[in-house]
Amino acid sequence: MLFTNKVKNPLTEGLEYLFDRLVVYDAYDEDDDETILDDLDYTSNDEDLEKLKELAEKGNARAQDELGDYYWMEDDDAEKAFYWFKKSAEQKYPQGMTDLGRCYIGAYDDSHIDYEKAVAVLTEAAELGCADAYWYLSECYAKGLGVRKDMKKAKKLYNQAMELGSDCDFEDPWDDTAPSVWKKIVTFFCCK
Repeated sequence: MLFTNKVKNPLTEGLEYLFDRLVVYDAYDEDDDETILDDLDYTSNDEDLEKLKELAEKGNARAQDELGDYYWMEDDDAEKAFYWFKKSAEQKYPQGMTDLGRCYIGAYDDSHIDYEKAVAVLTEAAELGCADAYWYLSECYAKGLGVRKDMKKAKKLYNQAMELGSDCDFEDPWDDTAPSVWKKIVTFFCCK
């Protein structure tokens, strides 16, 4: 209690209340940034996009990754996307690392292809628990990108991705009931 007066009066109680709130409000809490990020609609709201940029420039790894996504999906600027994915990955943000790995695979464009870097960053992101990193590592092992082609390991990684809840919208390439279009893609993907 800030004020130790034994006699309570409304002014003292009011000041104490305000002081407590000011201290809480003034304290920086990274969770506040996460709450702000959850509420942003930066694809259709310029103010929210500015707030996302502000958080990214302030060093928030999730904001950096989401800004990379914005530049890739909405602005079609692969260089800016790569820049922000890399900033996020440097902070060991698993989804940022995965998106950087995707850049190295050539998922966005061909300007940053480096399969060995892709495997390294995706492996680290997978070790941090990123389900999508497992999926993209599966792709590397299935195609032999930066690693020796290994279909057993590819299937194991794919299964880990699905167990962890990867949101990659692909059907199981090892499922015999998969539609023939998917089987053609898998045949190309695995036998290239």
